[in-house]
Amino acid sequence: MNMCIISFGPVESRSNGYFIRVWNIVKEASQFYNTVVALEFPEEDIQRIKRMKNVTFIRLQGNETTSNTLTDFFKKIITFDPLHSLKFQIFSFLQLWKHKKYISSADIVMVEGSLIPAANIFAKLLRKKVILDTHGINKLLAKHYKKRRILVYFLRTLFWDFLERLTMKFSDIVVVVSEKERKFVISEYNVAESVVFTVPNTVELPKLTSVHVVVKTLRKKLGLERKIIVSFVGDLEVIQNGDAVEYIIGELAPRVWKERKDVVFLIIGKGKEKFKYSLPNVIFTGFVENLALYTRMSDICIAPLRVGCGVKTKMLEYLIHGKPIVTTFIGAEGLEPIISNFPQNFVRVVPLNHFYDALLDTLSNIHKLNTIKVQINPQIFLECFRKNLSDVFYHAQKV
Repeated sequence: MNMCIISFGPVESRSNGYFIRVWNIVKEASQFYNTVVALEFPEEDIQRIKRMKNVTFIRLQGNETTSNTLTDFFKKIITFDPLHSLKFQIFSFLQLWKHKKYISSADIVMVEGSLIPAANIFAKLLRKKVILDTHGINKLLAKHYKKRRILVYFLRTLFWDFLERLTMKFSDIVVVVSEKERKFVISEYNVAESVVFTVPNTVELPKLTSVHVVVKTLRKKLGLERKIIVSFVGDLEVIQNGDAVEYIIGELAPRVWKERKDVVFLIIGKGKEKFKYSLPNVIFTGFVENLALYTRMSDICIAPLRVGCGVKTKMLEYLIHGKPIVTTFIGAEGLEPIISNFPQNFVRVVPLNHFYDALLDTLSNIHKLNTIKVQINPQIFLECFRKNLSDVFYHAQKV
């Protein structure tokens, strides 16, 4: 049997949680199916075809992003560019039509996210079995804007509700990342329980060699030898991460600076160009090749998310490295059973208006917390991901 996976890209970059998840899906599919074709819509014009064993990555056009006064205005006011979204919907239909032979030759089509409705519609027109991997229910994310930015809440709810209903209608199986989202999909979108599967996120297995020496060298390189490092990890071009960074540089870091001159906020991930700041206690690293080293170097990891949905890959990264964490309820979503097994106050889950106080308390106890050796084997997340995904693949053959 053959599979066609349709997603944004480039997947092999693994530069954010979305790409890490799709990359692992591609790897598992390559073990399950004879051939796998991944049709990707990258944000930049890059190499068109790339082959890896029985997997072929084909880059399509239509999602290339540009930055100008108008797009920047839209993103600032309503958090997304409607003109780009409209252009992409048109181009995705045209590009998928152009490459329809890959969809026609597949037995199963898996669509990564609800923002590529052309993929679901096209696959069903070609009478293919379609798996929709939601990555997160976007309508739930939009709800977090209701009390803060009513226009954003209205537009995103309207837009995403339509897309999610449409893509689920044109899918045989719907995959979610948590039980909370599974219940939401069944009740809100009236999808049959029997075709909604939970496949939790996983992480890249860390590769750490001579870690203590390398971390010490990295601290010295960044001028952080005598500092307490508070880290935030994420693709800053993604709405929820960008919003969290705005909170860090706009409120959290300035307040902490007044109390603690020994604390530095390390913001790790691509997209630092979006932010204007002049704070003595904030460092943007940009994209890093070895995230594990930066996470291991950190004293505290934070996730002050005000908006979001699904299980956050950054939280899995923090947990596997056994770092003290301060997060919001949105950041901890879907991980409550795991967090409950950690020592008291090692993982602080608080409302945003208590975030500063929780962080200061964690800072005051950092030496004690750093003596606690707690860590989760990342293999656990990977094995759960593989098992649940194989259930989806087996079910797809039967429906």
